[in-house]
Amino acid sequence: GILLSSSERAIVQVNDVLNAAFPPEAYSQEIKLSIQRVIDDIIRHKSSYGIIGMGILTWTATSLFSAVRSVVNRIYRITTKKLVVIKIVEEIVLVVVLGMLFFIANVFIWTSSIVKNYTSDIPVLDAVMHGFFQNANSFAVAYIPGFIMFFLVNRFIPDKTVTSKTAMIAA
Repeated sequence: GILLSSSERAIVQVNDVLNAAFPPEAYSQEIKLSIQRVIDDIIRHKSSYGIIGMGILTWTATSLFSAVRSVVNRIYRITTKKLVVIKIVEEIVLVVVLGMLFFIANVFIWTSSIVKNYTSDIPVLDAVMHGFFQNANSFAVAYIPGFIMFFLVNRFIPDKTVTSKTAMIAA
């Protein structure tokens, strides 16, 4: 991250590591220059590499949802009737939604950790809040995001609409 922000300090550190790793012989200096050129190319084209990486990551995640869809369809004994394009769009939407849920779960963890750290300085709040956040944090982080994600998987991934009650039981 620091290197891709083109920080001069980070580039100097990379050059120091390369200088320490490679002896002063001609062949090793040529290898070091090749590595430095590759790093410069990565820094120069970081936006396009990031977009390509996100595209590949999304495509891989959608193929995972496709496999999960096949398994869930088999569990519910559903035959596939949707167009492939519609399935792909649905899977991309699910990747985005579940990615946001994952991020929200992490924000909740960070927030509860910050609250715990600040309340630990005050003895009265420490006694009250520590027990509350200890139990609430454990429950919320362990069960609620998992329940929501598995509910979404059971409710929206199959090709036929599964009732909310059935999806909640399966989750």
